[in-house]
Amino acid sequence: MSSQNDKSSSIWNKIKYWFGYCLFIIAIIFGVSKAPVGLLDIRPIWLLFAVLVALTMFMLQGIQVLIFLRYHNVNTNILYPALFTARKGVLNTILPAKSGTLILLTMLTRNYQLKWYNFVVFILVSSVASLIISLVGLVWLLLPIEYTFIFLLFVISSVYYSLRKGLFAYSRCMPSLLLIALGLFIATIFSFFCMLRGLGFQLSFVEISYFAIALNALAQFSITPGNVGVREVVVGMMAPYLSLPVSVGILASAGFFIIRMLTYSVILVYLEWLSRRRPEI
Repeated sequence: MSSQNDKSSSIWNKIKYWFGYCLFIIAIIFGVSKAPVGLLDIRPIWLLFAVLVALTMFMLQGIQVLIFLRYHNVNTNILYPALFTARKGVLNTILPAKSGTLILLTMLTRNYQLKWYNFVVFILVSSVASLIISLVGLVWLLLPIEYTFIFLLFVISSVYYSLRKGLFAYSRCMPSLLLIALGLFIATIFSFFCMLRGLGFQLSFVEISYFAIALNALAQFSITPGNVGVREVVVGMMAPYLSLPVSVGILASAGFFIIRMLTYSVILVYLEWLSRRRPEI
C-alpha cells in the first residue's frame, strides 16, 4: 500500500511540475503577444536594480537559515547558509515537489546531526511569520490606519507572550522571523517597482503592495515547483484592477522570476566552486 501511495504521489508531483512550466510558457507567449508597442524595450538600469533586489532577498533567506542553525547551537560561518539557500532556491524551482528542500534536509542531517523534522517545523513557523506580515499589509490597505495599529499591538503582544511562555517551538526566533518576513515583503514590492519601471509603467508602492500580499501568501503553498506559472497567472489577473494590462503583469512577474533564478544560479555556481576549495563549508 505504501509503495502504491509513493508511486501515486510521484506521478502527481510530475504532473504539477510539467503543468507549472507549461503554464509559465503559455503565460509568457500570451504576455509577449499582447504586449503594447514598445513594452519590451526594457530599460537596463532597472534590470540592474532588480538584480540588487534579488541579492537582498537571497541574503535575507540566508540569514533565516543561519538563525535556525544558531538556535541549535551550531557554530558556522555565513557561507554554509548561503550555499544552502542557493541550492534550495534553484532546486525547488527545477525539481518537482520541493525536492530541493528534501535534498537539503539530508544536508542538515548529515553535516550537523540535526533532525530533519526540526527544519520542517522551522519552515512552518517562518511561514506563519510571513502570513502575519501579509495580514498586516492587508489590514493597512483595506481598513483605516487605527486598525493597523491595533493589529500590530495584538501581534507584538502575542509574540511577547509566546517568548515569555515558550508556547511553541522556535518562539524565540519569531521576532527575527517577522523582521525577515517584512524585509522579503518590502523586497517583493521593490522587485515589481523595478520591473514595472523597466517596462515603462509606474505604480505607487501602495498599489504594488497588493501584488506583494498576494504573492507573499501564495509563496506559503506550493502548487507547482516555486509556483512557477501560477504566480504569473495570479499577477496577470490582478493587473487590470490596478490599471495595468494583463500582459504587463505577466511579464513583470516572469521577468523578475528569471532575474532571481539567474542571480541564484550564478551564486550557486560560485559557492559550489568555493565549497570544493574549502571543504569545511
